[in-house]
Amino acid sequence: MRPCLPRPALLLRPRPQGARRAGTRRLAGPRRDLQPGGGVQAGCRRARRLHAARRAALRQGQAAVLPLRRAAVNAHPVFLFRHGETEWNASGRIQGRLDSPLTARGRAQARAMGLTLKRIAGAACAEILLYASPLGRVRETVTLAAEAAGLDIAHCRFDATLAEVTWGEWDGMTRAEIDHRTPGAMAERERAKWRHLPPGGESYEAAARRVRPFLDAVVASAAQRPVALFSHGALGRVLRGLYMALPGEKIVDLDEPQDAFYRLQAGAVARIDTSG
Repeated sequence: MRPCLPRPALLLRPRPQGARRAGTRRLAGPRRDLQPGGGVQAGCRRARRLHAARRAALRQGQAAVLPLRRAAVNAHPVFLFRHGETEWNASGRIQGRLDSPLTARGRAQARAMGLTLKRIAGAACAEILLYASPLGRVRETVTLAAEAAGLDIAHCRFDATLAEVTWGEWDGMTRAEIDHRTPGAMAERERAKWRHLPPGGESYEAAARRVRPFLDAVVASAAQRPVALFSHGALGRVLRGLYMALPGEKIVDLDEPQDAFYRLQAGAVARIDTSG
């Protein structure tokens, strides 16, 4: 499903005084369309202002996120989870598309996610449609959570769209190691985090373009039944930010807990702390 994107503004240019299209006759009466404040000129000014504002917002990273389709006012909830704590989380190592197993704490967090989901969803829990990233840490998390919630993991749909934002050549490194290899790299990233592109990696902005059609489709399906998405920290920020139509510089600062998950419903986002 392709995202619903607005068409760019059409910039109209009034013809010079006296000019007319070939094969047309001049009509009698005043030239209202070209009078000061008149229709075409006013429309041109409005279009130019809109175009200029959009370009300025793009330069600031604020227009990269467009509102979801109106199906975003979904009747049933979309639950959004991050995987439990991993060994690399605990040691401060960036994972991206690489992987490390859950810690004992991470496995407990995953079970708590499932128990809490079962409690708050009630009878509707059995109707939940599961989607998950195919990366190992998410597979382990969703398997434990589904078991705790009484859901059949065999029905989970693993989709690469939900895979984590990759840091490319920096996947598997700590921030200190990155700065040692490329002095000032992390400071540069912090200055323009939404659009920053690690070598061989993916920016938040590119991740938003990647995941947006998927989120549109999931939110539309939540008109019929609840959905649970199991993903990652950075991509979870993007999913929530798109749902709330936040600007890019706000999305990159959203939290990414492993002891809580989020309910996206009726255009609002609520944090749900896990029971354990």
